[in-house]
Amino acid sequence: MQKVIAAVQPNDAYYEAVLLTAHRLAGGDRLRVVSIYPSPIDWVSEQTKTPEAVTRNDRRKMLLAIEADLERLGLRGCEVRVPVAQRANIGDNLVEAARAYEADLLVLGTHGRTGITALFTQSVAAHAVKHAPCDVHVVRKRA
Repeated sequence: MQKVIAAVQPNDAYYEAVLLTAHRLAGGDRLRVVSIYPSPIDWVSEQTKTPEAVTRNDRRKMLLAIEADLERLGLRGCEVRVPVAQRANIGDNLVEAARAYEADLLVLGTHGRTGITALFTQSVAAHAVKHAPCDVHVVRKRA
């Protein structure tokens, strides 16, 4: 049975394409949808509150929105997770999610940046391709 992770951010242009592609590639097997929530460590002033506690409501809203999108797209049987980032690099968080789930395939999107923009921005997709413990399928947004 193949274990597939779809790494998504709901506002990205390739969001639905990643969900549909991952569901197709999972072929009815286990699909976990993961959206890494940025860590609020920088703005948490109280030491008594954890990042998970501070972001609980926002992460719940994101989870419900993703579940609603999956339903709207007719994609059933997906497990959705919205963990708080444990590392500054989102790519590192996705690699760790793939490792923890023992995924066979990680599906994610790319903005397809080129030129000087690509030189100065870190590509999560490129990081995942290089470091993931499983195969990686990169979805580009349609022109």
